[in-house]
Amino acid sequence: MKKFALIFCLALIWAFAQTPSLQAQDLPPGFKTYYNLGMDMRLSKRWTARVKQLYGFEIDSSYYLKLLLNTASFEYRPGKNTRVEVAYRPMYFRGNTRFLWYHRISLKASQRLRLDKFSWKNSLTAEWFFPVLAKYEYRFILASRLYGPSILPWKGKPYLQGQLYYYLNGKPLKYYDEGGDLIVTQSPNDFHRYRLSIGARFRPARSLRLSLYYTLQREFNTGLTQNRDINVPNRSGSKIRYPFNDYSVLGLSLTFKLDLRK
Repeated sequence: MKKFALIFCLALIWAFAQTPSLQAQDLPPGFKTYYNLGMDMRLSKRWTARVKQLYGFEIDSSYYLKLLLNTASFEYRPGKNTRVEVAYRPMYFRGNTRFLWYHRISLKASQRLRLDKFSWKNSLTAEWFFPVLAKYEYRFILASRLYGPSILPWKGKPYLQGQLYYYLNGKPLKYYDEGGDLIVTQSPNDFHRYRLSIGARFRPARSLRLSLYYTLQREFNTGLTQNRDINVPNRSGSKIRYPFNDYSVLGLSLTFKLDLRK
């Protein structure tokens, strides 16, 4: 199993290195399927290294690869239930005529609480995107996930998750009054996205984790800040600037666990 895991890890790193370098776009709305392959390598009592690839397929008149998300990360455990992770994630989109791409660096802190047979995990993630996306350059994510007891086959645990996203320092938008006069030009800094997920995590083998999930994503305006909305009309009203990006995902994740401490 370890030999196979090492070969898989090397193949994943090679695929990671082949990703070409272009520029970024939003995902289109609609229904998608995600397939995630990953390797967790336990380096010591406190350190874990991870490599992952997520393949996103668009479902419309045809079924085709829309995105490829690579991840390389290191996780540190300062305490039994506390984690700090730093990650580099280049993402690779399929546009209308070519593949486009951007980079992401993130820092995540998480805390897990044991509640009898339940487990509750809360996290805060800060992300920096380059080049700058239209809606944000920096993004902050508040997430909460509640695991149920092991009531499913393969020691499976159902879970519920909610995520709330704050956008910061995107490309400035022009905001107009009802008469068409310019009020201000500024970035739409505010909470603008949530995701709700339901899923289950399984352990079919000692060194293997399998997850199935369904995610609903919606963008919105809070109305709590002035002239910070997205999905707003241009001056003539003929076009919507920074439209809401709403979609749903059915996902499958497969992760191999490798203990390198021995």
